[in-house]
This record gives sequence, C-alpha cells and structure tokens, in this order.
Amino acid sequence: MNKRRLNVLYIAHEGHMGGATRSLATLAKLIQERGHNVTVALPFKNSEIRNELKKNDVETIVQFYTWCQYPENEGEFVKRIYQLGYWLNIFFEKKLYRKIRKRQFDIVHTNSSVVDIGIDLSHQLKAKHVWHFREFGEEDLGTKYVRGKEKSMNMINQTVDKVIFISEAMEKHYADWIDAEKRQVIYNGIGNEYLYEKEGREDKEKVVFLISGALQRGKGQACAIKAVSILKSQGYDRFKMVIAGRNIANYENILREMVKEEEVEEFIEFRGFVEDMRTLRRECDVELVCSLKEAFGRVSVEAMMSSNPVIATKSGANPELIQNEENGFLFEVENPKELAECMAKFLENPQLIVQMGKTAFERAKKTYTAEKNAVEIENLYYQILERKQ
Repeated sequence: MNKRRLNVLYIAHEGHMGGATRSLATLAKLIQERGHNVTVALPFKNSEIRNELKKNDVETIVQFYTWCQYPENEGEFVKRIYQLGYWLNIFFEKKLYRKIRKRQFDIVHTNSSVVDIGIDLSHQLKAKHVWHFREFGEEDLGTKYVRGKEKSMNMINQTVDKVIFISEAMEKHYADWIDAEKRQVIYNGIGNEYLYEKEGREDKEKVVFLISGALQRGKGQACAIKAVSILKSQGYDRFKMVIAGRNIANYENILREMVKEEEVEEFIEFRGFVEDMRTLRRECDVELVCSLKEAFGRVSVEAMMSSNPVIATKSGANPELIQNEENGFLFEVENPKELAECMAKFLENPQLIVQMGKTAFERAKKTYTAEKNAVEIENLYYQILERKQ
C-alpha cells in the first residue's frame, strides 16, 4: 500500500462544538499531524469550530450551506425554511467548488448525515467520498430528510465510497439502506486530554451524579429528575445531581418546572453549557446517559476516561460501551424506577464508584483514543484509494 501524503477536505455541519464537531476537530488535527494536507469546509465564519481549528493551524474555507434534513417537531414554517435552504444548496455548492476547484483533493469526508453537499463536490473534484454517519436521525435528532428517506438513502448508497458508522448499533440500523461493502464501523476517538485516573475517592459528604449533553427530550433529563424524586421518597439524601448542557428550544424551562413539581430543588443543580467539562467531571462521581437512543455515546467515553462509572439506557450503542455491573449499569429507556435502583447501588456502596471507575478508565484508554480512531480512518482512506487504481 502506497502511503503517500493525502489531500483531505472535511465538510462540517455546524458552527458550535457539539459532540460530532469536537470529533471532527480532533480528527482533522491528528490527520494533519500524520503528514496530510487538511482543509475543513465550514458553513459559518464566526464559529466555535473555526476558532478551535485555527488554534491547531488547520486550514478552513467558509461558505454557507444548509442541511439536507429538517427538524420534525418545529412546525410547518420551519420545515419550509429548511426545504428552501436545501434547494438553494445548488447555488452554495457552486460557490464552494469555485473556491477549491484548483485543489487536488483525494478524499472528501462529510462529517454528518445531515449535510449532503459532499456528493456533488466529490464528483466535481474527482475525489473519493467518505461519509461519517454519527446520528440515527429521526430517533435521536428528531429530523427527517427533505427529499424523503428512501430517495435520500438510495442516492447516498449509489454515490458514496464508504460510510463510517460510529457503532455497531448504527450499522445495523442502516443495513437495509447501505450495501455491506460500503459500511465500516469505527468507534469515535476521544483526545488523551480527557484521561484522568482517579487514585481513589475523597471522603465526600455526598455522591455527585452528572447528566450532560444538550437539554432536549431525547437526552432523557426528565427521566433522571423523576429518578431523583424516587430516591428522595425512599429516604436517600446524601447525593445531588448536576445537569449540564446547552439549552435547546427552551427545554431547560420545562425541566426546571419539573424540578419544582417534584420538589427536588435541593438535590438538583443546573450548570448550563459548560466549556470545561474535564474539570466538572473531576468533581462528579457517576454519570447518567438517559438518551432514548444514543448513536455512540461520546459522553459515556469521556466519563469513562475521567474514571467515572456510567448508568446508561439499554438502547443504541450504550450496551457496546457499558458492560453491566463492570463499568456501570444499564436500565430500560424511560424507566425512572429502574434508574433510581441503579443510582441507589452507588449510594449504598460508594466503593463501587472506585471499582467500576477503574474498570471504565482502563477500557476507555485501550479502546476509544483519538489516535486509534485517526489511524483506522487513515487506513480506510488508503484502502479506498487503492481500489481506485
């Protein structure tokens, strides 16, 4: 295999540093450090992702473009806006192509299933197209394809060279749409800066649970609040729960109202969006992942890297990451009673936090590093290009 220097164009789908975009920033940095020429196309100039890439001297090209999916539950007007934006992408794609047409890109790598401009760009640039599917879509984001799922998936399957799925659960979900030879599972990689091995547990007065991620229904914060209410009714009082995440569509107001109704204000603390999650995790003991369906579970891996055991739903990729009673516990989706039972196990026996935390740390360090992820993706690039010759 001829491992020459590659020219890679990444296509981002958002401006803020959500989980998928943090993964992109790390991947672009590491692929560049491995000797390749990296450029990242961004839809917004003033954005968190652009600032992060600049810190690492990664080249960016800014050209507005829109999603090929729309949010299902935000009304007909919003749907029409997304539909209009999608068809205007024909114009936006041409502008982006004019900016990069003289470049000899080998790979166009789309970072999310919600943007599809990589289809035409890769064809025009005569480059191979790798597409990262990091979302289930309807099940986790609550989005639908503008052109309809069947037509969109057929187009993807006919044009893409490889689809990277971030979990076996995701690959299985899309197996009916994407040919087997075009599917590849590569787990997300998390940077070593998240690694923090706790030697033991300080003699804390309270066990601190953390649930982090965007504040929206699909992330399951409401289930966690109900579990706290159950624990209170059972007489547990030596704990608190921290809720951290970006407020989506004012969902935080709904959660705060629920906290009042359940009369658990003394047990729950809202932190809002937290820039420095590593420091917050060192303050916490156990993390909750209550999502309806998690495509991978970056939050789970970051928790494990911080030596925190995880209580997660038995859905999506969670059972691939969390081994029940080894590095955490699993519970049924939207079952606050079962979640409360799992939380109570740590309250009854805090030493489990140390034991499971060590297991979680070792597994994450071995399996989910950013370096491992970058090497696997680099090898995939070479395999695709070798088939071309």
